[in-house]
Amino acid sequence: MCEPRRGRSDLALASGLVALLLAGGACRSDPGPGETDVGCSYESCSPVCRARDAWFRGCPDGACLCSDELDGGVEDAHGDATDDGADDAPLPPCDGYRVPLEERPGASPGVVCRRVSVSELEESLLDFAGDGAYIAFRATPDTTPLRMWLYDRPSRCITLLDGLTDLVPGHRGVGAIDPSVEGQRIAYVAGGTEVETGIRRSQIRLIRVGDPAPVIVRELAEIPLDPTHGKVPFLGSVVLRYPWIAFRKSGSENGWSWFAYAYNIETGEERNLSEAPDGMPADPEGYWDSVLRVDLLGTTAVFDSGFGGYGRPLVQEIIQVDVETGEAAILSSDPAGQYWPTITPRWVAWLDQRVAPMCDWFSLCRTDVYGLERESGTEHALVTAPPSMQGPWMDGEGDWLLYEDQRDGTDVATSSDREEDMYAFHLPTRTEVRVTDWPGFEMYPKVYDRQDGTFGGLFIQEIDYGRALYRLWDCDLPAPTTGGSGP
Repeated sequence: MCEPRRGRSDLALASGLVALLLAGGACRSDPGPGETDVGCSYESCSPVCRARDAWFRGCPDGACLCSDELDGGVEDAHGDATDDGADDAPLPPCDGYRVPLEERPGASPGVVCRRVSVSELEESLLDFAGDGAYIAFRATPDTTPLRMWLYDRPSRCITLLDGLTDLVPGHRGVGAIDPSVEGQRIAYVAGGTEVETGIRRSQIRLIRVGDPAPVIVRELAEIPLDPTHGKVPFLGSVVLRYPWIAFRKSGSENGWSWFAYAYNIETGEERNLSEAPDGMPADPEGYWDSVLRVDLLGTTAVFDSGFGGYGRPLVQEIIQVDVETGEAAILSSDPAGQYWPTITPRWVAWLDQRVAPMCDWFSLCRTDVYGLERESGTEHALVTAPPSMQGPWMDGEGDWLLYEDQRDGTDVATSSDREEDMYAFHLPTRTEVRVTDWPGFEMYPKVYDRQDGTFGGLFIQEIDYGRALYRLWDCDLPAPTTGGSGP
């Protein structure tokens, strides 16, 4: 039963809103001032509020509450003004989309997840990254090109970071992908194909929060070749550690394979990290290619590479290269596949298939998490949960790894199972934390440093696979008070 609110604090309003959202908004009442009675949920109310040039602010009495986002507060159904800030201060104006205050409990104590996206920007929301107060992600509103958006955590405001207006019109296949955030700088890939010439362009762009336009720091373009033998140039897997950007590149000169590169923004120097030093195992041409992911910390880059063939065994190993000196090492030696490396101050971790060598990246059936402690150079099995599958994506930052796992699904040994949860691993204590126990599919984990002594876990929740609708969440990662005996 809904009781009328009478001057409740913002904290109480938030708690009540969370409870109503989790309950599906079943409790309703007659609409009051500013309210619309349509059966309350964010999905049902947001379009109605937007049509009135207002914002959805919750279901305080079971009906939609709409308000003007410029008024600095919300006038509820009973005329009580309530501010919408954590410290009872009004939120600043938002020239974009205000994300509703929607929280959802995680699986382990202390894990609270907060929604980052709005329904208008959940189509094709697949790439994202965060640092400090900012989270950047790509999404497309109403079938427009994939654009880059910026979420400001303190204000819960989403604004357009790059609308790619210099590529639209005149290009087809326009889009922005793979953001990396460092402080107020965001690097990402944008590109498209010129309609008149057929030339495909892929650009690494760099923008600072508040700047009117990004700077193109690297571009890969290709004159069209015979369609039967033509190659598609592409840049991706961008990681910004100023002044260096690490990324992977494919292009006509490299066939269909992917190579790891690093680019110095200040000097314009570019290094091919996939060029193996003399005497180190590589493919017959001397390259570490077939790169799926590059990660960078300081000047140390790590990436996975497949090489061999031509009568030699095919392997997939973890490679480490210093982007300034070129000093390189192969970190893994097991003949099974190792993929998706990530680097933290004390560890390099990756997904490892040594317990199921018949598997590969395209037919996952059992994957564990292994790591190399950087100071000691010793390898450890960090997460093994037979017979489930960790991955096929993982990320790390600071003290944390974040990864997917299907151990609670119905088909734990195949990637087709549509029941998957997020798990985190606290490296100092070697303790696993279950982040979600929600029904459905959560994927694409990213860890980010909030720069306030805490870390957040980002991932998307599959809403509709057929329509490519994905909801972005940000979950607290509380350090365990007790745990394993790791370093």
